Amino acid sequence: MSYVFTMLAIITVTLVLDKSYKAYCKKRELDLFERRIKIDTLKLINKQELMKMKDQKTPEGYDAFESWCAGLLKTMGYNYVMVTEAVADGGKDIIAEKDGIEYYAECKLWHEDNLVGRPVIQKLVGACYHDKVTRGIVITSSSYSQEAIDYAKTLPQGIQVELIDGDELVLILHNQRAKFIEEHPVLDPVL
Repeated sequence: MSYVFTMLAIITVTLVLDKSYKAYCKKRELDLFERRIKIDTLKLINKQELMKMKDQKTPEGYDAFESWCAGLLKTMGYNYVMVTEAVADGGKDIIAEKDGIEYYAECKLWHEDNLVGRPVIQKLVGACYHDKVTRGIVITSSSYSQEAIDYAKTLPQGIQVELIDGDELVLILHNQRAKFIEEHPVLDPVL
């Protein structure tokens, strides 16, 4: 008789655990889905905000998106960040330094359907090679063509180029905001 009760107890516990696990999995799946929706919405909102900088200039006459990217690089730990002249920039929009290494950056504020191609990266690589700079960054609100991605992976002359597309740019921005909020908590919140 106790054997039957033990078996019934085991079966009951197994069924309860199975139901609990299924409920947990369903809740987790819903949470992940909601998080993906929030991230996609955040990306869309930020990309729309970025596009508002199109053809805008800073009071100093610099391209607004290039200046914004320079500010973002500063928050990412780059030093001596300087936006180059808008005309005849030699294939680089920003000059920066990080950990003793000089970087050139090229910034492209383009709509999502306008992919950054290989020629943009080649121009940056040419500027790097000419000035003996070994690191480059291309930042875009759009994406890259496969040809551009392949080219960046197989660069000659020891030059490395990091490609930051619109999705990664939004995630970097999100992470930098979260880091800033964590490092600068509000001492007197307004209710």
